[in-house]
Amino acid sequence: MPVCPRCASNTRTFKVSQVYIAGITSAENRSEADRGLLEVVFGKADESGGWNDRLTAFAPPVVKPTTAPSFPPDFAVFLAAMCGLEFFSLRFLDDTRLALYGYILLGIAILAYILGRRKILERFRVPTREAKEEARRVAGHVLRWSRLYYCERDGCVFDPARGDWSTLEDLPTYLSAG
Repeated sequence: MPVCPRCASNTRTFKVSQVYIAGITSAENRSEADRGLLEVVFGKADESGGWNDRLTAFAPPVVKPTTAPSFPPDFAVFLAAMCGLEFFSLRFLDDTRLALYGYILLGIAILAYILGRRKILERFRVPTREAKEEARRVAGHVLRWSRLYYCERDGCVFDPARGDWSTLEDLPTYLSAG
């Protein structure tokens, strides 16, 4: 085991990912070694037989859900235009003058979309681009999280390759600093 840079001991250091995985394993599937590890890190289990309330501090970073549109706006406009054409064709079958007004109105709406398309598409692309950047950033944090160790004696996390440490409460900040 790596030596903790804070207390210069390796007698009570554990991999953060190992502690987390041992904790999320269901109690009936948990090995004796995992139970022992969790008891060393957290003490005796609570009444429900788990350590879930204390385990969240060891959790890896996750990507925040985004609300990016699921399909391009061009597709939605195309469908609306087709429905509009069909509607005006069937609705005003007997009155060609009203159908003509409907077609003109539909043409104006499509023209307005074409003129404002660049802005609309940019609003569509920004959340998608931001979601990709967030996923890339979180992937780097997860990679760093997978290299971290926890010193039970000091209650700190550390990266043996870097030789620095942080408190468990500051783990998100420590991961992003890196």
